[in-house]
Amino acid sequence: MQSVRYYIEKKVKNGDAYYTLNWSPLTKADKYKISTGVPAVAGIYELYQLGEDKELRLLTLEIAWYGGVRSNLRETIDPYAKADPVRRKILEDAELYYRYSCSTIFKDLQDVLWFMHTTYFEDDQNPPEDSGRYENIFLDENAPDNFIWNGNAQ
Repeated sequence: MQSVRYYIEKKVKNGDAYYTLNWSPLTKADKYKISTGVPAVAGIYELYQLGEDKELRLLTLEIAWYGGVRSNLRETIDPYAKADPVRRKILEDAELYYRYSCSTIFKDLQDVLWFMHTTYFEDDQNPPEDSGRYENIFLDENAPDNFIWNGNAQ
C-alpha cells in the first residue's frame, strides 16, 4: 500500500482554523505516473497548463472526494472523458502539470478550497462554501519545489 506523504494539517485555536497545505511536487501529467504515484485517497489537487510563453496557468483547483485524488486526476486529464470540444482540445494539445495534497476530512477540504478560491479568485461571485465551523480560516502552503501559485501565470 502506498503511504501518503503530502497531506493537510490543521490546528484550531480560539475558534479559528490554521491549515498547512503540504503539496506534492509539481509533476508532468501522465496517466501511467498518476496510476502508480498518486494515492487513491481524498484530497485537493491543482492542474496547470504550460503555455507557449513557459508560464504555468491554473486550469483546475478541485476537491477529490469520491474515488480519491488518483481517479479524479486521471479523469481530469483524459481528453476523451470530456464532452466539451474546447476542453478536449486543450487537454489533447497541452503540456499539463499537477500537484495534490490529501485529507480524509471533507469539511477540512471545503475550508481549504474556500480559502484558496476566495484568495486567488477574489472577483468570483459564486465561491465555494466553507464548512461553517470556524470564525476565521488561515492557510499556509508548503511546496517541495517552492512553487506557490499566486493567482497569476508563473
